[in-house]
Amino acid sequence: ARFASFAAFTSQFISIPEDSLETNGGSNGMRPPGRDASNIEVDLTAEEKELFDLLRTVTTECGMKSTLRVAGGWVRDKILASKEFKQNRVSLDLLETGVMDASKPPDTENEAMNRITSKFKGEKVASNQNASKSPDNSLSVTVPVDIDIALDDKLGREFADELNQWLSDHGRETHSVGVVLKNPEKSKHLETATMRVNNYWIDFVNLRAEEYTSDSRIPDLMRIGSPQEDSLRRDLTINSLFYNINEGIVEDMTGRGLDDLRRGIVATPLPPLTTLLDDPLRVLRSVRFAARLRFTMSDELRTAAADERVKAALEQKVSRERVGSEVDLM
Repeated sequence: ARFASFAAFTSQFISIPEDSLETNGGSNGMRPPGRDASNIEVDLTAEEKELFDLLRTVTTECGMKSTLRVAGGWVRDKILASKEFKQNRVSLDLLETGVMDASKPPDTENEAMNRITSKFKGEKVASNQNASKSPDNSLSVTVPVDIDIALDDKLGREFADELNQWLSDHGRETHSVGVVLKNPEKSKHLETATMRVNNYWIDFVNLRAEEYTSDSRIPDLMRIGSPQEDSLRRDLTINSLFYNINEGIVEDMTGRGLDDLRRGIVATPLPPLTTLLDDPLRVLRSVRFAARLRFTMSDELRTAAADERVKAALEQKVSRERVGSEVDLM
């Protein structure tokens, strides 16, 4: 075996000398959770605007009261590519690492895009052979993009069916819907409806709340949750942000996600030990995002990750295959 144990492998990343890391502080300072605490402007491509306009129209004309929220990596990466974050984080990072000459203005757009780690790669990638000009003359990637959309009042397949019915009623092309059923053994805790709309693969899923048993990383209680409950159950604050499609605003329900993005901190929404013991795979996810984004794990998270109970839980609850998958993504 490549590693004697999962715990030993993880400790290679967690047991880092204190003086080898920059000090960014912890993540204890919280702003009040807010629906638009930041006034961050998300730059949507023409295709994204078209998609979100369609979803808003379907919601209104079908009489649904659903609020649609984009969740996960798309939101994080869009914010990292925004003007504010290009100015406030990227130049500082490049100066500190010596990549950028302090006497020269940074090529912030390209450098910012290099920080992005999810399947969404931004809209302006000049070298991409699959790129084409959009109506607003921006360069848009034509490779299908994954977007996760969370619903606050129904299952994903229910909304997907409503969407297809609206498309059919208006003489437009309908789309096949793949339903990924609940499969706790594969970490699929609620069913997800997947369909391709235009240039996007969309996963529709409801907001969720989860509770775990003491001997498994599989939740034994799951229900439709509130936006704040859903954000608190996520692995990291930087992955807990929402983009409210109905209102066109960024929502930071933990009150910490945007601040941690600005400061380059990897931290958990709940106390780290609670989050890691609930799902010890999050230890490796924390390391992955810190490494890929050149962020620093908070002191509290690093302490919890080195806890013997977390190391034991990682060995006992997480399969070697899942550990391998996370390592591959690093």
